[in-house]
Amino acid sequence: MAQTSLIYVGDPLCSWCYGFGPEIGALEAACRERAGLRVILGGLRPYTAQPMDDALRRHLRQAWQSVEKVSGLPFNFGLLEREDFVYDTEPACRAVVTARGMRLEAALPVFLAIQAAFYRDNRDPRLEDTLADAAVLAGLERDEFLARFNSEHMKQATRQDFAAARSLGIRGFPAVLLARNGDLALIASGFTRAPRMQETLERILAAP
Repeated sequence: MAQTSLIYVGDPLCSWCYGFGPEIGALEAACRERAGLRVILGGLRPYTAQPMDDALRRHLRQAWQSVEKVSGLPFNFGLLEREDFVYDTEPACRAVVTARGMRLEAALPVFLAIQAAFYRDNRDPRLEDTLADAAVLAGLERDEFLARFNSEHMKQATRQDFAAARSLGIRGFPAVLLARNGDLALIASGFTRAPRMQETLERILAAP
């Protein structure tokens, strides 16, 4: 990792991370000359096997409506009506880990593309076509992406990301940290606008 770098910890299927997308994108664009961005996948609801129940549907609908109001980003609530929908975030996280392994700077675009497919376009984020389309949008080769995505190596690498997020002390998403000379500083915990993150970043970088 670079001597100075931003670390974004999140999950593509975290609704507040979706709302945060334009903010982290703006921060990355403003800071890329001084601090490269690394995405670490936190694993919001990995390895879930059971379809959503009514209580979870109600909870998610309320959460999504809150994010929609705060962020202004569009939500499609169609997947919440599906009786068979399993809200497993591991495949989406693994897709980002796979993209990062193919090209470091592709991680964030794939992260954002999966979010748009899920929250805006009502596409199932467990399906390989949904994830591969996101990879292609980021300029990755589809067949290579799928081969890597389905490998045991990537499944293990994704578990390692989940462990890395926990080791950083992150319990909620989104979160942004600055790694500088071996030290970590928290830039954002939860939804935060880009200008505020930039102010915090500048203050830390200006410190001796």
